[in-house]
Amino acid sequence: MFQTYSSPVAQPVQSKSRNRILIVEDEPLIGLGLKDSLECAGHDVVWVQSDRAAYAALRGLGRPFEILILDIDLGVGTTGFDIARTARTANPQVGVIFSSGSPPDWLKHFGVDKAIFLPKPCTEFGLLAAVSGLSQELSTAD
Repeated sequence: MFQTYSSPVAQPVQSKSRNRILIVEDEPLIGLGLKDSLECAGHDVVWVQSDRAAYAALRGLGRPFEILILDIDLGVGTTGFDIARTARTANPQVGVIFSSGSPPDWLKHFGVDKAIFLPKPCTEFGLLAAVSGLSQELSTAD
């Protein structure tokens, strides 16, 4: 149902495909770090800090998001799980990565199929490996 990524510190790899990625992370330092790492790897990234902003971004015009990176506990409002379910209703092929300090077992009960769990804190290499793996899965599913 889901994969867990954890990897040692290593040099990040440059992505071969440019994905449009939505990051939903309420912690500014984490959100900015994720955004910077993914942009440096060549991805088109939108970072928001709340569920409301996430729902607005998902409804936005332009190229749809291929990958979502979601914190589970966003404080006030709905959870990353709720955002993933909403996104999958509109686009069943969207890739989902949950990033959290919460136990990965939560995905079994609340997550979406074929989601990846990236434990916090994660390395830049772990993040890019998870995105690259998911990107490859999505490209072979077409």
